[in-house]
Amino acid sequence: MAQAQEDAFTVKTTKVFSDGSTFEIDVTLTCNTGLPLDQTFTIAGGDDEGVTFVVTDFESGSMSCEVTESGAPAGYTTEMNGGDGCAWDEIELGQSEECFIYNSADDATYTVMKHWEVFNDGGDVVIEEAGVIIKCDSMIDGYDWEEDGYWYLTGSLGDGETLVASVDVTGGSADCSATETILQSGVESTSVGCGGSTLGAGGSATCHFTNTVFFEGIPTLSQYGLAIMALLMLGVGYVGFRRFV
Repeated sequence: MAQAQEDAFTVKTTKVFSDGSTFEIDVTLTCNTGLPLDQTFTIAGGDDEGVTFVVTDFESGSMSCEVTESGAPAGYTTEMNGGDGCAWDEIELGQSEECFIYNSADDATYTVMKHWEVFNDGGDVVIEEAGVIIKCDSMIDGYDWEEDGYWYLTGSLGDGETLVASVDVTGGSADCSATETILQSGVESTSVGCGGSTLGAGGSATCHFTNTVFFEGIPTLSQYGLAIMALLMLGVGYVGFRRFV
């Protein structure tokens, strides 16, 4: 016959993910005495019923117990009972407790990387910097402005530089994208991964912009090249003169 509940120690344990996820994890109650000493249940996020641990056969005031979890997905920070933890000492017969486990989604990161490719000394005629805008439908840490439910972070990037947005995904996943503004002629822009990415808890995505510069000015000739060019021009002039005389 099971021992009466009033002579037992009970702990109701529930779990919530900040973004509404329903992942299953294992929760374990470990005690220094009583029966059982260790017991483990599987619990799903958002299940209001949760699980209830029951410990019997202990002397009042002599037992200590603690709830821990294992198998939680990456990208979340765990908090138990508002930071107070789920551990009790000198437990009395018939004592009843609750353990509320809250998993807060860690910020996601969206990174824009910039690379410049300059050909034929084109670097002398352009400034190797371009304006970049990151746009997310969730708050960006240190954002520059917010409009119509989107947050924006801006920067000016040179070769090898990056712009990183730390995105709040506590309430669910975020969609982010990036654009750049090229104000200089002769600069061609290509991108990889910049059209849009969905970021979950602790997630990350990268956007690569490559700016290519082709210099189309008059090339610089050596003294021998200039001599050849002069001879060619004289030859063309001579032929033209003979033709129209």
